[in-house]
Amino acid sequence: MTETLRLRLICHHPPPSALGGQVAEFGLQDKQPQVYPGLALPDGSLQFDLVVKVKDRNGQLDFAGAMVQGGPGKRFVYLSYRLAAAGAPWIKRIKIPLSALTRERLQQIGPGKIWQTKVDGRQAATIHLQAEDWVPVN
Repeated sequence: MTETLRLRLICHHPPPSALGGQVAEFGLQDKQPQVYPGLALPDGSLQFDLVVKVKDRNGQLDFAGAMVQGGPGKRFVYLSYRLAAAGAPWIKRIKIPLSALTRERLQQIGPGKIWQTKVDGRQAATIHLQAEDWVPVN
């Protein structure tokens, strides 16, 4: 059985939209790798909403979707930053593992919620999240 799960990432202190006089892009990265900008919030943070598919594989959750990266048991999403020029290398990527979203955590609240977590855009590499870092909203 496949379910869908709505996720929201709030990025505080996102990187600047220009770097060294050149336009830069920051956002949720798909597998292509295209970058999708977030919604600017009044406090300067960016909000990224996405929907992922969730499958039960032998009692463990597995995530899939256009924005989901990695192999079974190691799924994650990226917030990525680079110059907007074609073929530009990544300046940095923030790796957000989905492993803290366990069946037990999701069942504590029930279906139909948006699961939100917050990250700091000044960071790079893997963000280490616990189950309680994902909170239901709406």
